[in-house]
Amino acid sequence: MALISTFALNQINFHVVNNKRLLSGSIATTSVRSALVCAALCTFDQRCCSSNYEEGSKLCRLETSCSQGMEQFQNSQVMIKVVNWIPVFVAFGGNGRPIYPAWTIQTECNDLPTPLDISVTTRHLRNPLMDRWSDVGVKKVKVQLFTNDVPVVWMLFNGENTNVMNWFSKENLLNSSFNDLTTSSTTNFFGIEGERDIQRRFFINRNYGDCSTDRGWFVIQGEFQACPWEQKGVSPVFLYTKNDLSRNWFTDCAEPADRMIISVGLI
Repeated sequence: MALISTFALNQINFHVVNNKRLLSGSIATTSVRSALVCAALCTFDQRCCSSNYEEGSKLCRLETSCSQGMEQFQNSQVMIKVVNWIPVFVAFGGNGRPIYPAWTIQTECNDLPTPLDISVTTRHLRNPLMDRWSDVGVKKVKVQLFTNDVPVVWMLFNGENTNVMNWFSKENLLNSSFNDLTTSSTTNFFGIEGERDIQRRFFINRNYGDCSTDRGWFVIQGEFQACPWEQKGVSPVFLYTKNDLSRNWFTDCAEPADRMIISVGLI
């Protein structure tokens, strides 16, 4: 019997990770008939943040933590509960407004409206909720890049016990559209502050050589564009490297996105 579809689980507010299982089940382990039933048990238990269903054994594990330890396991699904995604930051490429002060200071942005309105791009949008990050129970953080309204990159981070600056780290990474970026990947930068002196923010980089041998995954570049691979237009520039290539910023022609949305998941 096939595992329940990712689509069905997404409809009841779960992020699904296929072919992995939880390393522990801190609330309960029980036998059920399907992944959907397992997810339902998690839904109705206020303590539960994630669940795991193994098709072969029919075992369902419930876990309180949202920063789960996982391992590879065929025909198994980890289902991470996210009840409510709230956009907290929307940034626009090429508007000349630096990212770092916009992220850290509310007066540098327009207040993020509800519902989300992205028709005005001259200033970034920031939700005042960010200034209460540690108090509102952030469980997950999602970063999305868009080009012409089409999503091109996503990253999912653990948000438990984090603040507005330290959630964006290799240790907190849960999953992403980058097929070779994990918590064990070699990096020389992974953080919001990035390389401050040359304005590389939200920087995820593997290594430096000279400009022609720099390798990495994602960066938001400011006005100071030191290398040819950064020179993609008016700042800020959201650059990412494509899957199945060497991650060389220069030879693989880093792609620019035109918008970034950061959302928090609250339970």
